[in-house]
Amino acid sequence: MEITPTVGIVGFSGSGKTTLAVRLVRRLVDEKMRVAAIKHTHHALNSDRRGDTALLAEAGADPVFLCRSGEAVEFSGDGVRRFTYQDIEGLRGSLRADVVLIEGLKGSGAWPRIVVWNSGKEEWDDWQQGVAVVAHGKAVESGRRAAEAQGLPFFSSDQIEELRGFLGRISTA
Repeated sequence: MEITPTVGIVGFSGSGKTTLAVRLVRRLVDEKMRVAAIKHTHHALNSDRRGDTALLAEAGADPVFLCRSGEAVEFSGDGVRRFTYQDIEGLRGSLRADVVLIEGLKGSGAWPRIVVWNSGKEEWDDWQQGVAVVAHGKAVESGRRAAEAQGLPFFSSDQIEELRGFLGRISTA
């Protein structure tokens, strides 16, 4: 089974992960790519099209999954369904998409991750597969310094075109 190219977006709550994911989904959909999104939550699952999952779907991701601890809700053009899954690798391997964006799940899987920097709360040991750092607003300068210290490329959240180009290079490497 061929695994769909996957990029994770990780960071603390409120760091801008969903905002970045929505912008990337829009950019990829503009290229006529089929984008699937997986959103991890620590909260109880719901079957309502609202919040972050609604934002990802409105941006063009189809399907969008809300997952936690082996349970998931799939939001797609075909409707909403609840199901259980064994592991995230199996879930992502079953998708028919050109690319999968995974928000959260920083400790799972072998896919590359974009670290969304949030003014120094981050612990670098948590993101061993970080390939780039993105920051916005007041966190840009500290994010740039942190990326340099780790030897990672840095992008401000306004550099979606540049980030998209970078992702294209790592997904074909």
